[in-house]
Amino acid sequence: KATKGIYIDKTRLIYKLIGFKSRQLFLVRPRRFGKTLLLDTIANIYTQPDPKKYFEGTWIGAQSEEVWKGIGQHPVVHIIMPSCPATIISLQKALFTVLNEQVELNGVEKADPSGELGTEFFVALARIREKKGSPCVVLIDEYDQTLNSFMSTPNIEKAYLKGVTKVIHDFFLGLKMAEAKGAIHLTLITGSARFAKTALFSSLNN
Repeated sequence: KATKGIYIDKTRLIYKLIGFKSRQLFLVRPRRFGKTLLLDTIANIYTQPDPKKYFEGTWIGAQSEEVWKGIGQHPVVHIIMPSCPATIISLQKALFTVLNEQVELNGVEKADPSGELGTEFFVALARIREKKGSPCVVLIDEYDQTLNSFMSTPNIEKAYLKGVTKVIHDFFLGLKMAEAKGAIHLTLITGSARFAKTALFSSLNN
């Protein structure tokens, strides 16, 4: 809007999306589909101090204070999965780095890189929930980026790929632990591909 370009207002659809009864959402669409913009919009819906003013001129910006009260304000943890670190250890470090970037933005103590990844993710979400007084909205963008990077590596060993999958699985385990303790309001995971028989999301099964 600021550059007088073309803007397609999808905030009504986004309102329906975040209002689904299911609080765990998984969206797979091709690249360049607008998934990152979608997550950025959702983050602003939940975190802008004056969302009606911020979204002025859109469908959601025109909604009543009652509608906005129903949406509520929630701390957002927006994770962009890292691409192809060289080793499993460097992958763990990269995930701790992106997690701690979000932890710092929410003003709580950093996760301990020497701890278990899933447990530290859970603890971070619980701390944010306690500090902010409301459960977190967790947005994970390009969940498949890391695995795609490793799978495209020539002559990669199956055992090594299995280790990579386990790291990502353990990371997602923190989401299940946090949800069970009421630390999560909504989880939305996006990506460009579905991976069958990798057990990536078995840690999220209810």
